[in-house]
Amino acid sequence: MAGPTGLLNPNPASAHALPHTHTQLAYVTICGKFVRGVPLSGPGSEAGGLLAKFAGAGYQQVCGSAQVWGDFIVPQPAAHLEGALQ
Repeated sequence: MAGPTGLLNPNPASAHALPHTHTQLAYVTICGKFVRGVPLSGPGSEAGGLLAKFAGAGYQQVCGSAQVWGDFIVPQPAAHLEGALQ
């Protein structure tokens, strides 16, 4: 497996390009950087408070890693579309 997987990316090998890609249309993605998640338990969990643990639990389900930045709801790795302006 190439990397972590999660709810929105169960199999990176089968990922496809944007279904409605147009040469004259530009995509822009925006994502906040409010809290870096930490695991609920185990290595790295002692580094964060309750907010970081709750965020990490959600990030883990979405992108496969608890230790990423996000806006508390969406982790940054899941927020950006491939080929979009950021």
